[in-house]
Amino acid sequence: MGVSAFLYRFQAWGECWDFLGVTPRRKLANGTGGAKLANGTGGAKFASGIANSPVWSHFRAVPAHQDQCADIKVRITLMKQEPDDGTTLNDCAGRPATSTLVLLLVLTFIAMAASAELVLSEIQTLKHPAEHLGCDLNPLIGCSASLTTWQAHLLFGIPNALVGVGLFAGLAGVFLAWCSGQIPRWLGVLIEAGLTGGMVLIAFFLHQSIFEFTKLCPFCFIVWTCTIILWVQLGAALMRLGWLFPGTGFARIWTAQRWLITAIILLLIVLVVAVTLSDKLVYLF
Repeated sequence: MGVSAFLYRFQAWGECWDFLGVTPRRKLANGTGGAKLANGTGGAKFASGIANSPVWSHFRAVPAHQDQCADIKVRITLMKQEPDDGTTLNDCAGRPATSTLVLLLVLTFIAMAASAELVLSEIQTLKHPAEHLGCDLNPLIGCSASLTTWQAHLLFGIPNALVGVGLFAGLAGVFLAWCSGQIPRWLGVLIEAGLTGGMVLIAFFLHQSIFEFTKLCPFCFIVWTCTIILWVQLGAALMRLGWLFPGTGFARIWTAQRWLITAIILLLIVLVVAVTLSDKLVYLF
């Protein structure tokens, strides 16, 4: 073993440290000491002095050191990669991916706008009861028949649409805050619980629309669709964060198949409407 071999081993270890983000001063490999050691008169003397040294045996196992360095590189590369289940580095930091938060925000604003339109439609109905609203398209699609009923004022007589505007506005504020930082775990779980309650209300309103009013409110359907997607997507985000059902098969299936779950729920609603209001489907064409 010569001095050049020693320098090669030392430089290999230096490259390993460089990959880890540490840059030690490697005078033997790159500095003036290295040149003197390799090319000067002290090189041979130094080599003969350390050839039998116990320290030299540490550098003698070159393949092992190279394997260790390669293993470290592989481990760090794997740590930088995102898992296959949709979890991102933001998830590990307590925040969903930016694309997920943008989706939640867009859905929230759409639902809030639809709720606001329902509020305006109810005001218009109260002012001019005999007028047809813009949402009254045909005998199947219309909203004026349900705006002034008790089903549309469940909370102490307050219009459901007005409550929806306030709730979706607050939800948008939470998602905006989440984009720039973290929120407490209890708040995320509380929002998901509220959306679960919203899913129960959707089932109730769908039943009333089909069997009581025999009409479908278009703005209501927009709010329902946004709520369903919010419920599924936020639930998946919380499960990826480990805030809901951590480490369970249910969480893995939900996060991996979240869009399929959303499509199934929406398809079930369409099928229920198609079966129960089949005599009015002709008005869609």
